[in-house]
Amino acid sequence: MSTEPDNMEESDDKKMEKNLLPRTLKGVGGHYYIDHPGLKYPDEVLYVAEGMNEQTGQPYEKCPIGYITTTEAGRMLRISNKSTRAKLQRLNARYCLVREGDQKVEICWRRADVVNAILEKGLGGLPLTGDMIDARETMTLLGVQRSSVFRYVQQGKLREHRCNVMTHRGLRIKLYYDREEVQRLAEHLATVRQYQQEINRCNSEYRDGIQQSAPRREAMPQREE
Repeated sequence: MSTEPDNMEESDDKKMEKNLLPRTLKGVGGHYYIDHPGLKYPDEVLYVAEGMNEQTGQPYEKCPIGYITTTEAGRMLRISNKSTRAKLQRLNARYCLVREGDQKVEICWRRADVVNAILEKGLGGLPLTGDMIDARETMTLLGVQRSSVFRYVQQGKLREHRCNVMTHRGLRIKLYYDREEVQRLAEHLATVRQYQQEINRCNSEYRDGIQQSAPRREAMPQREE
């Protein structure tokens, strides 16, 4: 005897049982809710608002690791907190909401996104590369003071680059110089200095020769009274 109809009936019964079981939805905090066309739940029950803790659906109790407060981000940008929030939201930086105790909700921004957004948009400077050297190293290679470096820039002998540099106080713009240009200028200055030393030596020998060949004047005898 064939058992195919019985198996088909059992499978149909199992399907019916599954269909009779209520479907569920997973909401905020891992809670499950009955999924039924006649039931409607608030969005805050089913969906975690942006910036909230995904596990609890509430603001974080403290700033998560890798995030910084709006005040710290403002110090890095050197602008007010209001301008910081507007700038970072415009640059789509990720953030989270934090409420410590009974205090007001504060926005904390992901530090990596803040730094990347600043570096991409920039503060009017260029990204720092390995071929750039700062003013201190430039003065050492050229053997001059800072004022001389600025004079070479004004004369067109050296180009300065405004580069974005991340410091412990945030992003700053500092002056950097191309290493190859500095080295070429250093070689030129060394040649000029050597030539100047040779001229000074010749002038010194010329003056010494004139003094040795010049006749000496004898002292005039004093009159006896």
